[in-house]
Amino acid sequence: MPTRQTQRAWVGRGRRSQEVAREGAVGLLEQVGHQLATPTARARFVRIITELGNGKALTVRGPNCWTP
Repeated sequence: MPTRQTQRAWVGRGRRSQEVAREGAVGLLEQVGHQLATPTARARFVRIITELGNGKALTVRGPNCWTP
């Protein structure tokens, strides 16, 4: 599934406020986060999911990003 379709499925076409998007990201982290995840990994997860909640596109940010 293309990233564009994944993003639409997750957050729809509307925009969400930064605060609501972050609250949703933190809630998702509580549900799916691994107990041994580092604080850096948790912060990165929340940042990425918050950006998605605000309608920003997924982009590759560096050599440590996972690509299919």
